[in-house]
Amino acid sequence: MLTAYLMWAYWTERNQSLPEAEMHSAEAEELSAIPSSTAMIIVALVLGLIMLIGGSQLLLYGAIGLAQSIGISEAVIGLTIVAVGTSLPEMAVSYCGAAPPRRCGRG
Repeated sequence: MLTAYLMWAYWTERNQSLPEAEMHSAEAEELSAIPSSTAMIIVALVLGLIMLIGGSQLLLYGAIGLAQSIGISEAVIGLTIVAVGTSLPEMAVSYCGAAPPRRCGRG
């Protein structure tokens, strides 16, 4: 039953010119714009990682400095601000993976 459905869905998509199909073809064209040079991919990956780590460190140190100047105890800082600061890289990567390409600097 699943095989029959998958075959039907494939043939339906293939034989129709739907807006979704046009969107998928546009996405495929955007993927062809990705650098094909291994060196450029590695440079982009390293620069992105450096900026992600640097940005989270900057936010973390700023938030800790602000909390200390206000007089918040170190226990509260450790339980809240540090926890959020260490989760920021994962949140940023998840957002960029789920967001449309233009909203995250891709494409």
